[in-house]
Amino acid sequence: MKIKYTTIIKLCLVALSTIIFCNLNGLSTLFFGITAPFSPLMLLLSLIIIYTGWFKEKIKINKWWVITIIVFYIMYMYIAFGSYLWDSSQVHSGTSLTSLFRSYISSILIILAYYIGATVYLKERDLNFIIKYIFPFFLFTSVFVAIGPFIGLQSSFNYGIDFSGERSTGFFANPNEAGAFANLSLVVFLAALIVFKRKLWILPLIGIAIFGAITSFSKAAFLLSLFLIFIFLFKTVISFRSNGLKTNVFIFTFLTLIFFSVQYAIFNFEGIVSNLTGGQEKRVIATYELLQGKITKETTSDRDVLFKYGWRLIKRKPLIGNGLGSFHRFKGGKMQFGVHNTFLMIFGEAGIFILLLFIFYFIYMGFQGLIYPNAGLGFFIMGFVTVYLINICGTSHNALDDRTSNAILGMIIALLTKSK
Repeated sequence: MKIKYTTIIKLCLVALSTIIFCNLNGLSTLFFGITAPFSPLMLLLSLIIIYTGWFKEKIKINKWWVITIIVFYIMYMYIAFGSYLWDSSQVHSGTSLTSLFRSYISSILIILAYYIGATVYLKERDLNFIIKYIFPFFLFTSVFVAIGPFIGLQSSFNYGIDFSGERSTGFFANPNEAGAFANLSLVVFLAALIVFKRKLWILPLIGIAIFGAITSFSKAAFLLSLFLIFIFLFKTVISFRSNGLKTNVFIFTFLTLIFFSVQYAIFNFEGIVSNLTGGQEKRVIATYELLQGKITKETTSDRDVLFKYGWRLIKRKPLIGNGLGSFHRFKGGKMQFGVHNTFLMIFGEAGIFILLLFIFYFIYMGFQGLIYPNAGLGFFIMGFVTVYLINICGTSHNALDDRTSNAILGMIIALLTKSK
């Protein structure tokens, strides 16, 4: 019996999604100390999907959304490496350029694989299938992020003044990654509240995602959860007439629950904080101070020190950057860590023009989500762009090779390419 090429693509995509969305690489590191054992399999699955889809199913990749993101990655590597060859004085000896090239090329392949895989599905299904496809993966993983503290999946990572205490990690070795994933789950579940016909059981899942962001005790994740709810409210209001009565009732119910939950948290703030560990209490207080506009060493977990040093390097070479890898780990300064900000990393390594291309691409994608006629899919696009730019790019210099983001980006590109 001959297997259809589309079946091969779908099976490979499901296997790839299991590895990425369930973070099997992170689990392996967390429990066994083995770094990225599934990466070769991810590469193989991506290549199979790309080859089968491009050459056998004749899926075109000469689309604006596809070409632009590939051009960005190639130009970033080309200019940053050229800057490195011109002057490598700012690149730390412990930074591996081979690993960076390998990781970024893998990002291109994963984006292409998900674009092709999603396009194959969308030839047979409606556009809402994108949410239906990724929903089970995010449901499974986000539950473990939320219940992590109760089953021992938590971090006791300590660094300087940023004593983290017990922070939920779920399937992630890093609680900040767990918080970002919880917010991506919140985006998926809120979109599902509009897209799915049976909505009642979605409400507790939204609560689980928010709880996961809170228990990660990531300042960015917690603040962004509130912002995502505001974006959801905005998008549903402007799409009020097309949502349907049932959808609007559930949206109103959800927002009512959120309102009373926030009120409860405000009036019982001191009691809630008093039940936390010392590290958790410090992070909650730091989050509250950030909301008041206090940018200090304590509230930013030393990131302000890294940002200031990175900005000094940027001002030296704003056009072509300081070279590939120079902002992944600083060679000088008070703290020899990465800059913990993808915008500064791109700016610092490849210059202002590549940064502008990156920002324009995702801002334009978010605008497409805003005007998207389907409220659920429109919010899904807007929500992803928000989490990616603020929660992932804004707090990490590894956003370009964040595999969950690569996968969702590929699917959104397929969605935008398919839509009129």
